[in-house]
Amino acid sequence: MRLIAAVLALGVSGSHWAILQSVAWSRMIVAYSRTATLRTALEQTFDGQHPCNLCKAIQKEQQTERQQELQQPSVRHDTFFCEACFVMGADAFWSRLTLDASFTFPSRTDPPPVPPPRRLCCQA
Repeated sequence: MRLIAAVLALGVSGSHWAILQSVAWSRMIVAYSRTATLRTALEQTFDGQHPCNLCKAIQKEQQTERQQELQQPSVRHDTFFCEACFVMGADAFWSRLTLDASFTFPSRTDPPPVPPPRRLCCQA
């Protein structure tokens, strides 16, 4: 259950892109270090001039995600009450939320429950 919650938290916060990018960089370092020195492999990995296919896919998906966020209208939750008051009429809306003056809470007449009998430690 914790693993599912952690994965969902990563997805919601956008951390999955950072994890995927780290995987891509690791693969690039390994691939570039096979044909060059480690220093050259690190430079090629992080210079931005030699992106791998995974880096390109990540960048494309991040741009698509940003464009979708910009295109979606933001929902304003603070207008709910104003719209509800306008549609129903403010008096009808607020009268449903307040209690009538003649309303009373029911009283309990039954006694509290009796605790169950306890078993003594000496009995078998």
